[in-house]
Amino acid sequence: MISKILNFTPKDELFRLQELRSAMDQFALTAVIQDTGFLVDANEKFLQVLGFAHEEIFKTPFSTLLSDQMRGFFSDQVLPIVRRGITWRGEICHTARNGKILWTEATIVPLLSKLDNLSYFHYIAFEVTERKAVETALAESSLFSMRLMELAPIGFFLADQQGHCTYINKMWSESSGRSLKHAIGNGWLEAVFASDRPMVEEAWASLVNSGKSFHCEYRYIHASGEVVWVESAGERVSSAIDAQPRYIRIENNLTERKETEKLIAEQRAQMFTAFKMSALGEMAGGIAHEINNPLAILQLRAKQIELLAKPNVTNKEQLILAAESIHSTTGRIAAIVRALRAIARDGSRDPFISTPVKALIADTLELCAARFQQHDINLTVKSFADSLEISCRPAEILQILLNLLNNALAAVEHLAEKWVEISVFDSGETLQIGVTDSGQGIPVSMQERIFQPFVTTKPVGSGTGLGLSICKALALDHSGDLSLDDHCPNTRFVLTLPKVPKIELEQKEPPNEHH
Repeated sequence: MISKILNFTPKDELFRLQELRSAMDQFALTAVIQDTGFLVDANEKFLQVLGFAHEEIFKTPFSTLLSDQMRGFFSDQVLPIVRRGITWRGEICHTARNGKILWTEATIVPLLSKLDNLSYFHYIAFEVTERKAVETALAESSLFSMRLMELAPIGFFLADQQGHCTYINKMWSESSGRSLKHAIGNGWLEAVFASDRPMVEEAWASLVNSGKSFHCEYRYIHASGEVVWVESAGERVSSAIDAQPRYIRIENNLTERKETEKLIAEQRAQMFTAFKMSALGEMAGGIAHEINNPLAILQLRAKQIELLAKPNVTNKEQLILAAESIHSTTGRIAAIVRALRAIARDGSRDPFISTPVKALIADTLELCAARFQQHDINLTVKSFADSLEISCRPAEILQILLNLLNNALAAVEHLAEKWVEISVFDSGETLQIGVTDSGQGIPVSMQERIFQPFVTTKPVGSGTGLGLSICKALALDHSGDLSLDDHCPNTRFVLTLPKVPKIELEQKEPPNEHH
């Protein structure tokens, strides 16, 4: 039919055309449409795909084979173009005989027949229904994803292969106070708190350049001037369209949580201060006694020096002894004052320093030994190596030890057998400081709750129940632990702390000098 319409008379040209037609019929849908819009020919592939017989569609308007939505577009947009002699390319939506919607990627070429001087349109197309279904599904999925991101209660941030921002959702805009216009490209970095910006830039560059996961906590300066905390996580993803890397980041607003944490920290600090003052109050009588005794010695030695200083007295040895006694006694008072100052101050912001365990225990005993003596309680310290050291905040470890000793004193002061023992065990990477008393242990019913706030074994009105919970938290802050030894027949609490590595101890020692 095409050879007749186009009037290809040379046999060689006709042969080539037949070969081309045969090859095309295997893969393409072809048809010839008259200028009036009627079908005058179609190949077997066209008929097979649409499900019609040749006689059913011959002299049928081509538009009847189109979907309802496509008919108007074909008559208003496509036909006017090809009638002007211009080739049209695009997607055509057909309705098959069984009602199924079929998509083709078509080329419509205008042709003029020398036989009857009429215009014809050669329709050549390939079915792309499956591809169109995939594209539609992707488009719907993309639309759903974009809508989901807009409604999500967290910030979404998308970037291209260079890491430049291409999209932000509503929540990100609200957190930063910036629109996409301000965030586009690298503009989003201007919203990051100045001191946090280098860290964020480095982490983001690491993701873009090497694919390393992005995970940071940082602050934005909202357009209103408010500081906004966010937790952000980002990953590299591959585009389904061009396989190029893209970057997605989600951000959770932490401002409310940070404010709550700050409030909890402040309340904890207040509770800790009250707890320390309570402990100091319990020790007050003992400390007064501990200082009064040296003061009495000082007064006595001062009187002795006064007598030895008279002109007719020349006992120089007694004068020296008196002076030495004053020196040692003032040293003892200074040690008590030093321990008091250490325990009374806020050490939560102190750096971790290498501290001898012996010094920590000695400072603790300076504050409470007198109370144990007043109650006739035998307080002993088991021998251990002088070289043992821990990395800690000394003020906080003093607080833990003092609380454990105060608890032990309260537990045994009315018992017939009254003793408390401090022991130190080196277990390799950690040290265990044990405080054991002559009591019969914590009741089983309370052992699991003993470190919870407001749980106490003391009589009503004698304790807040905060001491052990605070001490447990301080131990955990030191990467250690505070536990109850439930295998001991007596009451024994164990403070476990990381030991200073041997290499650090060796670095602290001055090098040997060889002469």
